[in-house]
Amino acid sequence: MTTPSVLQSLKTSNKGRLLYDNLWNTSAESTMRTLQQCTSSPPLRTTLALRMQQRSMDITERIVQPESTISRNTSQSMKSTSAPQGGESLSAWVDVGMSRLSYCEGVVLKECLAQERRDEETLQKRVIRRQQYLNGEYKHIQEWAENRLIDAVAKMEEKEEERCANVTRIVDQDAISNQQQRTKSEETMQRRWQEIDEIMKVGEAKRQQITEEERIRAEELRKRLERLEKIKSIQVTICDVETQSKCLLAQCRYKSYLSHDTTLGEIKELEQNVEKSGDLLNVSEKEGPTDMNIEEMVRLESCVRHGLRRIQDLVHQAELAFNEAEAKKKEEEAKAASEARYKEQQEREKKAKEDQKKLVVSGDSTRSVCTLPDQLVNCASPSAYALYEQLKKKLDDVLKLCEPLASPTTVTTKKLKLELQKAIAHPVNAISSQSAAHLRDKVGRLVNLLSGKTVTIADMPINATQHPQGRAFCLEYLAKKLVHKAAQQVSAKHESAFPLAAVATAVWKLYPELGHLLLAHFYIACPYIIPFYMPRNRNQLEGDYMKMLGYLVDDDGKVEEEEQYLKRMSGILRFYAAIIQSTPPGGGQSAHPHGVEHGWVWLSRLVNLSPRQDVTATLLFDFLEVAGHALLEAYGKQFRKLLALIASEYYPKIEKVTPESKRGPLTRLRQFLEDCVKTGRISQPQGYLSSQFWTRAATPPLVDLTSY
Repeated sequence: MTTPSVLQSLKTSNKGRLLYDNLWNTSAESTMRTLQQCTSSPPLRTTLALRMQQRSMDITERIVQPESTISRNTSQSMKSTSAPQGGESLSAWVDVGMSRLSYCEGVVLKECLAQERRDEETLQKRVIRRQQYLNGEYKHIQEWAENRLIDAVAKMEEKEEERCANVTRIVDQDAISNQQQRTKSEETMQRRWQEIDEIMKVGEAKRQQITEEERIRAEELRKRLERLEKIKSIQVTICDVETQSKCLLAQCRYKSYLSHDTTLGEIKELEQNVEKSGDLLNVSEKEGPTDMNIEEMVRLESCVRHGLRRIQDLVHQAELAFNEAEAKKKEEEAKAASEARYKEQQEREKKAKEDQKKLVVSGDSTRSVCTLPDQLVNCASPSAYALYEQLKKKLDDVLKLCEPLASPTTVTTKKLKLELQKAIAHPVNAISSQSAAHLRDKVGRLVNLLSGKTVTIADMPINATQHPQGRAFCLEYLAKKLVHKAAQQVSAKHESAFPLAAVATAVWKLYPELGHLLLAHFYIACPYIIPFYMPRNRNQLEGDYMKMLGYLVDDDGKVEEEEQYLKRMSGILRFYAAIIQSTPPGGGQSAHPHGVEHGWVWLSRLVNLSPRQDVTATLLFDFLEVAGHALLEAYGKQFRKLLALIASEYYPKIEKVTPESKRGPLTRLRQFLEDCVKTGRISQPQGYLSSQFWTRAATPPLVDLTSY
């Protein structure tokens, strides 16, 4: 590095840009100039620069001297260094000289830096003294400024007080003026408010009137929309019925068997009704619906539904015609066989009717056959109605005989009545199929009571002979209790009919008069066991008629629901069906007091009457399910023919009188008949007690229809 480059580097450094002046604090101008120059590098002093320049020049001259001169001077100045030997070049000497030059520059630089540090310390001391001086001046100026500020604030407060006084005076004047104006404004506003109140009252009255008119219009609109919506829904229903009718005809597999003219007439009438309903809907949408429109739509809907039923009947008739035709094609000899079966059936029915005429209720060997009144035609068979009247009279006689005990007037008689009722109710309520010994025990208790022996109930001895009518009362109450238990228990638990029937049959066998009373209570509680479809008299009250049919009617005249009624009738009929096939503990079917032949009579009487909706299908299914197995065992082919007759002729009659919404029992009956024909088997009813029950034998197998 050369001397000029060193000098240039020092000048461009931070300290090299500083300017040094020994008299910098002698005047204000010098002070300001010094402070302004603090940000620039101070220049080097002349003497220092000259010294550094002189030293650099001396070193440079020594470097550029000739080789001989360099060698000579070097030997004189540095004795420890020897001249280069023969082969050493000039470049080596130059290198030595450059290294020495660098050493000299370092020495010069160190001296310069030391001088600079000394000058910097001197300058810092001067700056500190100047700063202390300036702080003193600043405090003096600050005190002067605070005094001036205090004076200025005082003057400003005086001016502000004067201004506030002027403002207060002006405000007071404005307040007085504003008060006067406010008073006038309040008076004006009060007058205006009064006017507004009057206007508001008139407006409120108009608003209420408009609101009422709007409410009336909205109510009318709502009613109109409801009527229109109802008409639309009926129209949709009519269209659905039309579609259903056409689909029924389109899907009919026996179109060739349909009556062409009748079918076209039904379709034409159906389309006319649909068209009328559409026109009526359009008129209602344009002119507004009315109650007359709704009534007309309801009438059209009823007509369409009746048309659907007629079409269903046509399709069903076509199906029947097809089946008949197919039967004729497949069995050419079926006609003769059918005629033979028909004649046989007629003979059997004739014989059954003759047997019915010979039935007796009391010990007489013959009785007169009554003639049915006109209003009872097709409601019951003459023989069944005569039997009903005789048993009813028998029951009335017994009730009249037992009236002193049934309606006691003394405490002793009341107590005896309760004891006799308990003596019957306890064993009857405990009847179950848990074992043969259990049933024998209940039969024994009842037989002992009826035979005049003393029985014990709750440690109390009871004897029916304590009253002259005690035994008759016990027989009537036992019959009534058995029927009541069937209505309550068997209706809910079907298999409980058989242990109850076993006890009833055992006592009936020993006391035939119990059978008369039991049948009488059967007929009163469930007249369909006769069977008897009781008609309603012209002036008869509805409650009285319902009681005759077996409905329960409370003191307020409320009649029990039909579902519960059918359930009770089912329980009573199942009990009766269980009785005719129950095996008494002491003998077989031959010793039965009311055997299965009475089931055949009941079934024959029922199918010879026109069916009624709900009740016929329900009771026929219940009877066949309970007594079908026993009837098949007893009558074989004859019963099979009767089932075929019911399925082919009587079932369609029931179907016609049964509405679409109440076809549950009808469906069960159809399924039962189809299963009997398809499988050829009728299973024993659940809970059946055979003759082997008394020896704990297994239940007999199913009866096979094909074996007959």
